[in-house]
Amino acid sequence: NTMPEKAAQKDQVGISVLADPDQVYTVGLVLDEKEIYQIPVGGLLTGDYLCGKLKALADSTVLCAMDIKAVLKHVPLEEPEKVFDTGVAAYLLNPLKSSYTYDDIAREYLDGMMLPAKEDLLGKTSLKKAWEEERECLGNYACYQAFVPCMARGVLLEKLDETGMRKVYDEIELPLVFTLDSMEKWGISVKGEELKSYGEKLKVRIQELEKTIWQESGEEFNINSPKQLGVILFEKLGLPGGKKTKTGYSTAADILDKLAPDHAIVKDILEYRQLTKLKSTYVDGLLKVVGPDGRVRSTFQQTETRTGRISSTEPNLQNIPVRTAEGREIRRAFIPYEAGRVLVAADYSQIELR
Repeated sequence: NTMPEKAAQKDQVGISVLADPDQVYTVGLVLDEKEIYQIPVGGLLTGDYLCGKLKALADSTVLCAMDIKAVLKHVPLEEPEKVFDTGVAAYLLNPLKSSYTYDDIAREYLDGMMLPAKEDLLGKTSLKKAWEEERECLGNYACYQAFVPCMARGVLLEKLDETGMRKVYDEIELPLVFTLDSMEKWGISVKGEELKSYGEKLKVRIQELEKTIWQESGEEFNINSPKQLGVILFEKLGLPGGKKTKTGYSTAADILDKLAPDHAIVKDILEYRQLTKLKSTYVDGLLKVVGPDGRVRSTFQQTETRTGRISSTEPNLQNIPVRTAEGREIRRAFIPYEAGRVLVAADYSQIELR
């Protein structure tokens, strides 16, 4: 039997796809504790070919992986019941951990099995560099990434049943993986030109404020340096409430907020801070990540928050300001991808303790 045929006869197989967005390097495939393979891309074995084989496998067996959403970037699977997401299962059993890696899961659910972590195998090396220079380590990593999901699926499903979380896993979290994947692939349209011109407006206002603050303090200094700012406010201008720390005076927002009503310079500094933050984070930061098609693609983290909410990274699209007029200007740059569509915002009622 060829390996894919053998794999197709199993109830489940473990898989891993080590890849960057534009290139697959190696694929891990685990049939059971004795049959563990890693198949590097090369020659006729292109990334597309290997991922096609994995897709075909889903017709006859369950594909178990550490992170199904990452696999979906290269293997277009459609049916949640054909996959098992080890990270999501482990998250539902214990949402308090900061990460769900194969070595953690082996230790916790496979009788304390000790496996070398990704850091032990690759250190800080990127996949691309490891592919060029440390192929053996990369291959081992691909194997562990596929081995643990294959071995742990039974235990994890049992525990999900015991804790009453199986329904949440089957009906909410696993289908959500596919939804989030499609959100990540679509991205969200941003009017780059509008953001740019708003950035210019902010720049003008920031420069005005800088001049005003320098006039009010009687000298030019770096407003972004808390150390220099502290000296100006609490020594030169003698404002009350200066708290000295090891590094100089604290210029934290709560201290400045108390002073703002009585001192024009403080009000200007707070506005300066707000606008520079808006410009660097939301205008310049977003413009850097707008794709050629005018869309921003974020990554949605499903196993990140303690409360079951989703978080968004690189860029974080969940903290675009809305409470101030300036923030609303930035919000306005996000638009539906075609005319006649609308953006809808929805949110859980808070589940934190009240």
